[in-house]
Amino acid sequence: MAQPVVEFAYSFPVASRLEGQADRTLALATAETSGTDPLLFRGQVREPIAFAEALLTVGAVARARFSVPPAMLGKILLLADPVVTAADDRLRFEAFSSCASAYGRLDLLPGSVDGVFYGSGTTNVDLGADVRAALAGVTADARLDLEVGQERLAVEVDGARHDERRVDLPDRWVRGFSETQAIMAGMTRRFEADGAAFRRFLRALPKGARHAIHVVAPGEDLAIGHRPAEGAVPVLVADRLRLLERLARWTTGVEVYADDVGASAWILTLPGSRFTLAISTEAWRGFSGEGQLLESLAMPEDRRIQARVATAIAWRSTVTATSLAGELEVGRDVVEAALASLAVGGQVGFDIADGTYFVRRLPFVHAGSDRRQPRLRKAHDLLDAGAVRLESRTEEPGGIVGWVTGRSSEYRVRIGPGGRACTCPWWGRHPGDRGPCAHMLAVQLAASAGREGRAEPEREAALP
Repeated sequence: MAQPVVEFAYSFPVASRLEGQADRTLALATAETSGTDPLLFRGQVREPIAFAEALLTVGAVARARFSVPPAMLGKILLLADPVVTAADDRLRFEAFSSCASAYGRLDLLPGSVDGVFYGSGTTNVDLGADVRAALAGVTADARLDLEVGQERLAVEVDGARHDERRVDLPDRWVRGFSETQAIMAGMTRRFEADGAAFRRFLRALPKGARHAIHVVAPGEDLAIGHRPAEGAVPVLVADRLRLLERLARWTTGVEVYADDVGASAWILTLPGSRFTLAISTEAWRGFSGEGQLLESLAMPEDRRIQARVATAIAWRSTVTATSLAGELEVGRDVVEAALASLAVGGQVGFDIADGTYFVRRLPFVHAGSDRRQPRLRKAHDLLDAGAVRLESRTEEPGGIVGWVTGRSSEYRVRIGPGGRACTCPWWGRHPGDRGPCAHMLAVQLAASAGREGRAEPEREAALP
């Protein structure tokens, strides 16, 4: 009897490199890091106060909650620790709120540090009380040094060193990373304002408001409305924007991006750095349950292309899907599907300010996308059960029409350039604001593979 096959994806903590000047030595990276702690970066921060405030804001995002039952709070706060990535020419610090409805990222841009990047890697560290106290006491003439290793983060303020060790990464953060990059990649730029306008906007935010506000930009200012308006960006639970208050004095400009269902991203320009705060449509739902990656994941899986894309992006701090498609001589949709598969494991992020992807390689992740995407797993089950039937003719060129047999009914699915729809109850409740339903994915899988299931009732399975 054949034994089950378990696939794993290994990630190398640092890149292989040539060391030395006259006598060059090849240092080969390995996936085994037991007993070692490769140094990734060591150097001095040029703007110590702005950096300290921004890193404290990352920590504040991690400790914030906007929709979490109190009984869960203690356990969640134990997992409130930033992720740090050193890659190519910059450092990134990331965190989710405990409810996963707010995502914060600090990017230390090239030229913001005087130091050496020894390698590339990602670690998840505890930002404890000692480090927070040291950062809160940073002054304009202070010397602030950073040291990032595969297993630690060290912050040194005027010679006083504070070390933080690596901790476990919450699985919900991995799901949040994958969804956040997909959602931000679909956002469009709505408006911008200078630092003074942003400070006035923050002061005008209603405190404790549970209703939606609608942000508009008349002239060069930011204004708050209480009714939907053309071009306005809706914000549910506006208190999430208060996470940016300690950065207001350092902000020279802000850009606001949004999608069509209510998620938005606020990008603050700071001295030598940039801070991104993304907020989900609703606080109770969060980024870990959006499902926006699913369409790309339902593309035919090609492990060879995935491997080529993973190799091509290596540890680049910026890369576009268009440039990757040109390098690999494949279609952009194929590259985007490969990036989506990598993103499921939290290995790819999206920088909306530059419109580029970046690598965030977690030390060890289970391969495959179905494990963290139950709707996609359900779609495969529907196809394998013979519950999918494709129509020979469609309503529009390039469109797909199919039927999926459910537990008590057969659902009609239409996917085309003009939109998509399904007659199932789930799609009726969430028409497009949480990604495709399982029936759409099943039809898409069948069409992509050039096959359809047998016309039999589906095995007992819950709706998505």
